[in-house]
Amino acid sequence: MLPVACLVGALLPAAARAGDLAQALLKSPSATAVLQARCDRISSARIRITAEQLRDAGGPPALDVHRLLDLPAADPVVLRHVRLHCGTMVLSEAWNWYAPERLTPMMNETLERTETPFGRAVAATHFTRTRIASVSLDPRASGGMTLQNTAVLHRASDDAPIALVVERYDDRVPAQR
Repeated sequence: MLPVACLVGALLPAAARAGDLAQALLKSPSATAVLQARCDRISSARIRITAEQLRDAGGPPALDVHRLLDLPAADPVVLRHVRLHCGTMVLSEAWNWYAPERLTPMMNETLERTETPFGRAVAATHFTRTRIASVSLDPRASGGMTLQNTAVLHRASDDAPIALVVERYDDRVPAQR
């Protein structure tokens, strides 16, 4: 038997769930925290969101990452492509271009070697989020994705940009209600 929260999420149209999700993401600097709250609603087992690292080059069109991160062209940028899961359910797919020199060695190692979501790995930076774009997607034409957000994350201590993120959210992400 499915939990009530899961049934409610299934009954709400995808567009309503996407709008609800877009509002929640707008209010929080951490997409990981928003998705964790949604995951907690559908699971009584307290499943932690995990990041499945994808080692391919596929994804959204290249953006002017160095300019958006306020980095000299010669500075390194790392791309981390992941799918975020709540148990076996994919909630989102994300591309994180980040400036490793603006993170601690431990954060860089966590991002490179573990299934820890970006927001959790860099939480100690107390980052803020500046949204660049939010676009509704047609789930039938986008592999089940219903929303795409693009944002720059800034370190709180000095407002330095630490990452550019493009996040696509699955239309099955449950509503917060």
